[in-house]
Amino acid sequence: MKTYSRFIAEASEKEVSIGKTKALIKKVGNKFVATIDGEFFDNFKTAKEAETAIMQFSELMGIK
Repeated sequence: MKTYSRFIAEASEKEVSIGKTKALIKKVGNKFVATIDGEFFDNFKTAKEAETAIMQFSELMGIK
């Protein structure tokens, strides 16, 4: 059975797959932190904004 803190921690994370690369969007306080392959990418106000930036970055770098 999951504890409350573990449930909240899992609910605040979203994983995005970009080809073989994995990106993670995690809520920390009142902002969303985006990481690509475990490396810090940037802070954003919304999760949708973070996901859009990750997709644009992956297209720019030719990751897809």
